[in-house]
Amino acid sequence: MKFALGLFPVSLGKERKRLNEVLSSGSWNMSYGPTPAHLKLEKEFAEYIGSSEAVAVSGGGVGIQMSIRALGLGRESEVLMQIDTCSAVPMAALNSQVIPRFFDADMDTFLSNPDSVKSKIGQNTQAVIASHLWGNSDDLKTLSNLGGNSEVVLIEDCCLALGTEFGGKKVGTTGKVGIFSFGSTKPVQAGEGGIIVTDDLDLARELRAMRNWGERTKEFGIRDVNELSWNGRISEFSAAVAIEQVRNFPSILNTIRENVAVFDKFLKENGLNMEINLGNSTSLSDPSFSQVVLKLNGFSEKSKAELLQHLADCKITAFHANFEPISTLSLFKTGDWTKWMNNPQWSTKMEMEESQYPNSFEIFRQKGIGLSRTNFQSKYTTKRLISALESFSA
Repeated sequence: MKFALGLFPVSLGKERKRLNEVLSSGSWNMSYGPTPAHLKLEKEFAEYIGSSEAVAVSGGGVGIQMSIRALGLGRESEVLMQIDTCSAVPMAALNSQVIPRFFDADMDTFLSNPDSVKSKIGQNTQAVIASHLWGNSDDLKTLSNLGGNSEVVLIEDCCLALGTEFGGKKVGTTGKVGIFSFGSTKPVQAGEGGIIVTDDLDLARELRAMRNWGERTKEFGIRDVNELSWNGRISEFSAAVAIEQVRNFPSILNTIRENVAVFDKFLKENGLNMEINLGNSTSLSDPSFSQVVLKLNGFSEKSKAELLQHLADCKITAFHANFEPISTLSLFKTGDWTKWMNNPQWSTKMEMEESQYPNSFEIFRQKGIGLSRTNFQSKYTTKRLISALESFSA
């Protein structure tokens, strides 16, 4: 009933049983115990995604930090990312002591703009982060081989895209690593936590050591530390909740996709000057819709604001399509972010100028909105959304 009414997160039936198993086992911390929940989670998650290895961690942002460090990127390494991605992504780069560099969004997909990406490639470019925002797949084909340079590592930020597919396989399996989150607003919520997937066994071993302050005993048989590391461990309680949420997720996703299809038909039949943006996909069966992104055609900044206010008045949860551009956040706008790079040779000239990112600013101000997944969890919530848009049109 809670799910049908659009509440999220909700227990799906067996989380309490899993939590009681953890409470009774004495294995409350992933560092010890005979049957830790995180091992079950890692096994089942890897099977669902289609990866060889999965490494449970304390969160998606920490997962990005750990991946950057485990891949061997250093202080002069530049990591490319979209200017209107979540602020956790550049912060993860800064906390990893690499240099975040930003590219513009694409006006059609709202994701990476290939020309802007290529314009930022330099001799120090070591990695690019594909952001699968709101369950829409980024352009993995282009980002996998930037300018013919296979040395640029692809990192997939899948925190909002569990279950999303591109080219017939799930996102997270194209890049060297894929990072998922179980935090707030994510497709699967477990309070906190995240997971990294990879097909590289050696990299997975490094990540498992790194999440435990770098201690190498369990993975390498040597009591030693050779890398600056974190407490990146997931709570066994979060792992227990995540197991059941992940098991039930395919069924939930099918329901959401069915209701999105009903909504898509409504939009196409009623001429409201808005359409569902599927990113780099053409089929409703590919995205995972942690938000349903709408492309607004012919809207001004004022008319978009009026639409958002109308939806709020109708108790419909809606947001901007993408995050606010990073360059509008005080940490970056003031230049204070450069204090954390420890690389005085690097120049920030023009990096925060709005003129570099015209598409991202237009998307944020007037071109798109995002509708919460709660609007598509049941026929009831989808019908409420349609009624709200009908009244706005009238």
